Amino acid sequence: MLLLLFVNSVTNAFPTKDIENLCNETPDAAFCKAQLLNDPRIPTVPLLSDVLIIVISPSRKKVQDGMIHIDSIRGNYNDQSGIEQIDNCNFNYHRAVERFNEAKDFTLKKTYTAVIVFAGDAKDNVNQCESELVKNRVQIPPLTLHNTNVSKLYEIILVITKKLGMRV
Repeated sequence: MLLLLFVNSVTNAFPTKDIENLCNETPDAAFCKAQLLNDPRIPTVPLLSDVLIIVISPSRKKVQDGMIHIDSIRGNYNDQSGIEQIDNCNFNYHRAVERFNEAKDFTLKKTYTAVIVFAGDAKDNVNQCESELVKNRVQIPPLTLHNTNVSKLYEIILVITKKLGMRV
């Protein structure tokens, strides 16, 4: 009986080839494949909507990592303008986490239009932080990698929601 359950779960898995094809539709296929094909949950999910939930999880995690990084660099900003910028980034990153949580909730409800809206808001929140830091500092912004990864994950979300029947 246990063997039958194991075999059944493997045969109902979302095909790796479909993940590769999905990733080839994103602007950064290598990033997409690294995120999805290395995720141990992918071989266990049967539906594209399950893959969407999996993509939202690292999106939220990247934002949380950014929040930790903001806390670690806060001391580097000691003028009033810098302190305000880093505080605004912290606020935007907190909002982004909330938005990704909402996107996940709407994925579970299969309300994919809302997923696009809330995931897009999350991406915009982290990018707003980047814009502020670029506009007001000569140095390379300290959150560029976090923001870039969130944007790339958002591109994956867009491709998946499109495949689920949403027009973007």
